[in-house]
Amino acid sequence: MPVDLSLQRLRAIQSESHSTGLVVLAQLVVVATVLGVLIYAINHPAQNWDMLGYVASAISIETSDPDLIHAAVYQQLEAYSDAASFDRLTNDGGYREAMFHDAAAFYQQIPFYKIRIFLVLLIAGLAKLGVNIFVATHILSASFTCAAIVAFYYAFRLRIHPVLWVFLPAIVVAFNFHTFAGTITSDSLAFLWLGLISYSFMCKRWTMLLVFLVTAVFVRTDLIILVALFSFYLTIFKPELRSKTVVTGVAAIAAYLSINHLVGNYGWSTVFYFGVISDMQATHPLSYGVLGVSLEQYVGAVVGNLGMLFASREMMLFEAVTVAYFISIYFTESNIFTFIKSKFIDF
Repeated sequence: MPVDLSLQRLRAIQSESHSTGLVVLAQLVVVATVLGVLIYAINHPAQNWDMLGYVASAISIETSDPDLIHAAVYQQLEAYSDAASFDRLTNDGGYREAMFHDAAAFYQQIPFYKIRIFLVLLIAGLAKLGVNIFVATHILSASFTCAAIVAFYYAFRLRIHPVLWVFLPAIVVAFNFHTFAGTITSDSLAFLWLGLISYSFMCKRWTMLLVFLVTAVFVRTDLIILVALFSFYLTIFKPELRSKTVVTGVAAIAAYLSINHLVGNYGWSTVFYFGVISDMQATHPLSYGVLGVSLEQYVGAVVGNLGMLFASREMMLFEAVTVAYFISIYFTESNIFTFIKSKFIDF
């Protein structure tokens, strides 16, 4: 297979300007950062309520009995957690307490989690191998986060000067990746998948990119939006990949619909009420499916959540970096459209 000329040029530039010592330094920083994140995550596992939903989803692969699933989850949780954590996850006077006492209500939460097919299957697989099912959730989250950091390094190592990688530990701490790694969430696997997609795209491994895109919906179904964006880009600007891109898009849509059907996922209005109106506190989400969503409610929810843009230090830091990036473009490029064309369209 012919070597891509742009990548060949980047490697030549790197070999000329970057000493072996600097490259090794960058790699050591990445390794040290990954080990630090892994050690912190293992020693500080966060016990959030989502882990109950994922554990229940893994157990539901073998049984659909709400009472059996409910009993198995909370019995194993009590054995795994300390008294304070167990009380916090079961006795809040509201949603969590209702889940603890009502097996039917708890069972209705499963589709929200089971839709993350890959994560649920991996949790179930580790449990089958004899790993404590709650420990399995933390092992996977920490592993995904660390692997994602490595994937992003290989995606951008030819485009970022080795010296700049010394800031990686500070970035990890600033954005709380170390605590994120200890929290069970499908976001950690999505983070890894984005890293793999970035690596494939930046290194122009087009077949690999298409494979990761079509499987992204098994990680998180809402990644179908990312699939659509990449499909648009590849269809317009990579005509030689057009037929494969169309097949990838159709396959991703088919997978998206199949996953929703397979796990019995709720419709959009139910998800909207559960996530926005009830702030994920609806004990019986099935009852929301018949209500519908008005334009007034939708706009009100959007406007009411604008404050989320300034809700956390991490979000504000991300926004500041983004603004700084575009300001740098303004001062370094005479024509923004020329810049976009050179960086993305002619990529």
